Amino acid sequence: MKKKNWLAILLTLSMILCLAACGGGTTQTPAPSAAPGVENSENVTTPEKTYNVVLVLANTLGDKAFSDMVWAGVQMAKEQNPLVGNIKAIELQGDTTTPVPTMTELAESKEWDIIITGTFSLKEAIMTVAEQFPEQKFIIYDADLDYSNGAFANCASFAALQNEGSFLGGALAALMSETGVIGFVGGKETSSVSDFLVGYIEGAAYVNPDITVRSSFVGNFTDTAKAKELALAQHAQGADVIYAVCSGAGPGVYGAAAENNFWALGVDSDQSLIFEETNPAIANAVMTSVVKNFDVILCKAINDVIAGDFEWGVHNAINLADGGIGLAENSYYEAAVPADIRAQIDELAGKIESGEIQVSTAIGMEADVYEALKASVN
Repeated sequence: MKKKNWLAILLTLSMILCLAACGGGTTQTPAPSAAPGVENSENVTTPEKTYNVVLVLANTLGDKAFSDMVWAGVQMAKEQNPLVGNIKAIELQGDTTTPVPTMTELAESKEWDIIITGTFSLKEAIMTVAEQFPEQKFIIYDADLDYSNGAFANCASFAALQNEGSFLGGALAALMSETGVIGFVGGKETSSVSDFLVGYIEGAAYVNPDITVRSSFVGNFTDTAKAKELALAQHAQGADVIYAVCSGAGPGVYGAAAENNFWALGVDSDQSLIFEETNPAIANAVMTSVVKNFDVILCKAINDVIAGDFEWGVHNAINLADGGIGLAENSYYEAAVPADIRAQIDELAGKIESGEIQVSTAIGMEADVYEALKASVN
């Protein structure tokens, strides 16, 4: 959906910063010994403080997905804000032994004003290093910490409300389905993955109370063969749109869709873009993706830190209205989805943004309520 409020804020902030920077990145200030309001006779020119930002990625750049998205947010801040100094991306390439020593070395160097990192795969490492270096600032994406009793006062975390984005995905799947049966293939049945499913079910049922939603879980986020097997089983039971919320296993679902002429929905980043050069058939099988807009979220966070308008020691849930999440409105979406259905999705998004539609969340939901919801559409 349109990144209305946040994008407007970013553009305004960019203009203000550019005007402030017209003097070449320095400001005329009295020397420290001068009394307030009295110009120092030496007329000392003091450079403005710049902020060095390092991004620690669990995997690698070049994925045309999550890693590239968050790095784009850092680069966007660098382009917009003259007070962003050095930026750097460190790729851990999936090595689970390196996060703690890597972040420890960064904190010990005292070179980086902000360490940005994230996802639940790095959560334990972040907690370990953040506790050891309370003066080091950490911005965390797609994961949260326990800030109770003043813990992690040097951190701030951000999440995009996946249940709201998945509501739109579920509504779209139900409107596009010709069989009245849609599917969901998750990785592990964690509260986070279940949150996607809850929104998906509620969105589908909102537009079609008689919809059937098949749901299955791979048990991990890497087994593409298992994900494909589950997608094919759901398709055999009538599902003609299947939502893949299984990270690295997702291509199994997309491949099944491309080979068997049904639709897939991607997650986290625009999955069509990943495959449009290497496998156009898969790119065309992905109707759209529920995208977490961490490029915008992280860019704004960096700008807010520099502006002094940032709160540490808190978790931030960024919703649809703030542009934190939405559907990828790309050429594949426009080609696959008729204009009248796209208009219905836009209308539903507006109702979520206004609060007219309240989407439930699996986070903190009682187990019996969650199971009853799944059973209601099975």
